[in-house]
Amino acid sequence: MGAVFLRDTTSTEHVTWHEAGHSIQTLMLGPLMLPLISIPSFLRYHYRNAVKKISPEKFKKLPPYDAIWFEGMATRLGKKYFAPQPNENITGEHT
Repeated sequence: MGAVFLRDTTSTEHVTWHEAGHSIQTLMLGPLMLPLISIPSFLRYHYRNAVKKISPEKFKKLPPYDAIWFEGMATRLGKKYFAPQPNENITGEHT
């Protein structure tokens, strides 16, 4: 996979940065990405979606999505390396 991520056109900036962060994790962890992050992330995401559909009240009591280390790390890495900095415009050029 490497430094590639897919998203739909309706993704928020937060989701875009988060998925970009997972790409950085892939570069950092190589083959360990699958067992350490990808599989747990996949299972957790689908569990949370099922809970949201079945029991919205229970879903509200779940910890924030980024509360688990690998999801929070992905968001932080994505923001650090892909979010425009205060003195940059969206194209990455300094103003």
